[in-house]
Amino acid sequence: MKGGKYAGLFGMVRARAEGVHPEEFMNGAAKLGVRVWDVRAAGKETLFSTDRAGLKRLEQLQPRGFSLTVLAEKGLIYLLRRLLGRKFLLAGFFCFCLALFYLSGLVWAIEIDGLQELDRAQFTEHIRGLGLERWGMARKLDFNEIEEDLYLRFPQIAWVAIERKGTKITVRVVEKAPNPFPSGAVIDIVAKYDGIISEMMVLKGIPQVTPGTTVARGDVLIAGYIEDGAEVSAAGSVLGRVFITGQGEGALREALKTFTGQEKEVDILELWGKKFALSRTPPYANYEVKEETIGLYRDKVFFHRRYFREVLLNTVDYTPQEAEELARRRALLAAHGQVDEEAQILHREEEMRFVEGRYFCRVLLTAETSMVEEQVNNRGE
Repeated sequence: MKGGKYAGLFGMVRARAEGVHPEEFMNGAAKLGVRVWDVRAAGKETLFSTDRAGLKRLEQLQPRGFSLTVLAEKGLIYLLRRLLGRKFLLAGFFCFCLALFYLSGLVWAIEIDGLQELDRAQFTEHIRGLGLERWGMARKLDFNEIEEDLYLRFPQIAWVAIERKGTKITVRVVEKAPNPFPSGAVIDIVAKYDGIISEMMVLKGIPQVTPGTTVARGDVLIAGYIEDGAEVSAAGSVLGRVFITGQGEGALREALKTFTGQEKEVDILELWGKKFALSRTPPYANYEVKEETIGLYRDKVFFHRRYFREVLLNTVDYTPQEAEELARRRALLAAHGQVDEEAQILHREEEMRFVEGRYFCRVLLTAETSMVEEQVNNRGE
């Protein structure tokens, strides 16, 4: 007979009955409604298991010479009873839990991402005044309220989000794109690429080139000017023919790296030059790692957090035709990446070479595209 479903929870005992035949003991237990299991009998000695309440009822068996001996006690109720008997151990356990709960609510690290023009020291001092500081209580912070305050305090912010992950808080900031030109500046239109001018339409400004002119990047195409104290910035459209070169290669055998999605953080405490790992390094065969370091006490105590990302390295074999096409595709991508998406491809030439198991492709594109790029007039005209 097996034990009851909740015997392990409410208490289970392993006991020995002596001075009674096993059959007599089993019959007596059945009359008392006591469940026993794992019975082992030898002569007038019976080993058995029962629950805590059943053991008390078995004490009603009173044959001459009968005795019960408890060999082992298992179950939550016995564990609690032993713990209650060790008050200092119990107090230490609760103190540990309280300390863990308290420490988990503290801000151990603050990371600020995205600051470009804003002064980092000023930004950090401001959020510290809002309660967002190291060793502050994270549970008391209202992140939405802090975000609203940052919008009001720093008009340069276009978007801000505060994220909490464990004991680390990250403030992500996106600043508004600044006006690249100062107020009142005269703007010229200059060449965005090296090429040959094919079409021009001047709306405002003084044309400096004509169709058919060869220009270099940065040459003035339409100049702005100042007339009667008023600034007149150049405006118009300019199309030009440009020549773009792109290169790519493809091997018959390549190693491809893919991320598995498995990531793990490893914390390291550095004390006076000695590092102590607070968690284990993940058993990844191949991985990429990024580390963040926070100084806790001068240049003596540091907290390091390493981020491990598991990667798989797979070897892929290509046929000569596939490797050649791979090189061609990469060369085209490199070339197209140098001009605007709206550029019209007029002509394409390519050169393919095979050297030691690799194909090398060189692509020359002739394209027609907008040459317009704005620039402040620094000539004082």
